[in-house]
Amino acid sequence: MRFNAYVGLLSLVLLCASGAARPDASTSWSPLVEQKIPLFHDLSTVHPGRIDNPGGVIELEEMKSMRGRIGDWLVKKRILYPQQKVTLRISGLHGGACTKDAPADVAWAFPEGHYLPPRIDANTDTINIIAWRSFPVEATVTCAGESAETYTTWVEVE
Repeated sequence: MRFNAYVGLLSLVLLCASGAARPDASTSWSPLVEQKIPLFHDLSTVHPGRIDNPGGVIELEEMKSMRGRIGDWLVKKRILYPQQKVTLRISGLHGGACTKDAPADVAWAFPEGHYLPPRIDANTDTINIIAWRSFPVEATVTCAGESAETYTTWVEVE
């Protein structure tokens, strides 16, 4: 059997460029959620829905590409999906969403159809997501002695 060096090299480049989207050493202890990639390429488009995030309670703390230079180039050519690490945080739990020194419970939820789990009861104000497609996120914040408040925002993955 004869080995075709061009095909082998191309396969190696694609394998290295696609890279496994795993958190690096800078990832905090916050829970990691991975957006599942469908078996067949999803050509549908997603549009932002109703956004209810007064005062920016859910803020995008960090978004960075999980691919290298070659992988980013292949994303621009629409050969690969983008893969980005997105860190979301509830800002102002003590001062904005909750009064000072009041313990808070946070439940994160994702609407159906965005390749994310429906709910994450992580009870933390920060969450990390490995994403390839834009998605909405909903956070329900329950402060001690107060009723639950739900905030919704849209995360745009480029």
